[in-house]
Amino acid sequence: IKTLKPSYLVSEIIAKVAVLQIYGEKLVKPAMITYANEVLGKDAASTLSTILLSNNTITRQDEMSNFVEKKIVESLQKANFSIQVDDSTIYNQAILLVYVRFIHEDDIREEMLFIKCLSEATSMRMKSVAPHIFYIHCIIHKQHFVAKNIGGHMEEALNTAIHAINFVKSNSVNDRFFMQFCEDGDFKTLLLHTEVRWLSKGLSLRRKVNLWESLINFLMFKNQMTHYNSKKQPDTAKKTLERFSEFKSKIFYLSDIFKTVNLLNLELQGRKSDLVTCSQKRRYNDSLKIDYPLWFVDLENYEPRDEKFELLDLKENMKQKS
Repeated sequence: IKTLKPSYLVSEIIAKVAVLQIYGEKLVKPAMITYANEVLGKDAASTLSTILLSNNTITRQDEMSNFVEKKIVESLQKANFSIQVDDSTIYNQAILLVYVRFIHEDDIREEMLFIKCLSEATSMRMKSVAPHIFYIHCIIHKQHFVAKNIGGHMEEALNTAIHAINFVKSNSVNDRFFMQFCEDGDFKTLLLHTEVRWLSKGLSLRRKVNLWESLINFLMFKNQMTHYNSKKQPDTAKKTLERFSEFKSKIFYLSDIFKTVNLLNLELQGRKSDLVTCSQKRRYNDSLKIDYPLWFVDLENYEPRDEKFELLDLKENMKQKS
């Protein structure tokens, strides 16, 4: 009985780090016994050897999971609750994440209800199952839709950047060649842009800016290879180089813009967040942090004036006054 609780605690740690269950018996337990034998003595090592961490007993993870699920369901049956439904940001992985928030003992609790892999259709039918629910569309998605279509020259610059990234990533040979140009850099590859991930544009542009010189050198190399190659190949590298010189400043500017948008999106997530705080962060935080000049706030009534500073009196320091 004395070693039963430590067995559960170690099983919980193994479950949290998401490693194979056999690690408990093959790695964790021998390490604990070796440490105790060298530091605490043979008696402590003998006690630790009685802790059950075999592959069969590690199934206590299932027992703990069922216990937690049972307690959450019991709490939800006694209180009103709200759920948050979201999809993962992992490329090419359709995973549904459902969080629940409810009042428990005069406190607001937030728990993960379940995670489900959408192996077939990604469209859900919650309204058909529970037509009486009240739903609010995610604030982050609304902001993402606004930032998605920026229009004008900026959208043309963004499409040029995305085209260059996909030109490298869509071909395995190009990707391997590009890695050789990045040997001295902090990163070894570009991030593929997709419409699935809500952070895709910002992360792709930021990585591209960090690897700008490597990307230019790679495109110049590809342009020379196309020029000397006897076979007719599309001059994609040449066209991309020409447009880079035109849109460089805009691409760097967009990288900063999407970086700010991504930081705001991250602030709108997390525990203890609600509709009021998210709306406040989205609407007012930036305006309160910026020190606007007077002419920017009230341009029509602003009158330039010269400000002069004169020393009128020194009342405290009598030595300087004399």
